[in-house]
Amino acid sequence: MIFGLISVVLIYSILNVWGRSRRVTIRNRTLQLRSSLFGMGQTRELLAADCDRFERVAGMTSGNKSYYGVVLYTLDGKKIKVGSGIPDRSLAEKLCQELNAALGRPSDREETAE
Repeated sequence: MIFGLISVVLIYSILNVWGRSRRVTIRNRTLQLRSSLFGMGQTRELLAADCDRFERVAGMTSGNKSYYGVVLYTLDGKKIKVGSGIPDRSLAEKLCQELNAALGRPSDREETAE
């Protein structure tokens, strides 16, 4: 019984890692977030005016290797996970800068430079 339960959890975890994808599209003042597992999933749409900013967050650590994620903060205080498992901090920061620029928001570096 316990081995069956552990097997189900392991299989789900493996399928989740191999088949999960997230896509962010910013077009015509609309932000689309698509989350899917092997191509089947849901799409969520938000108006760009309802979005505050994208931000890099620390993710998991494996040995001395850290992984990062990207979250979207909405104006009503919600935090939406947009991406995860990014292996490089500078890549995650660059991704946030690009997404914020697409929304017409200043990046963190532009804010601190003023």
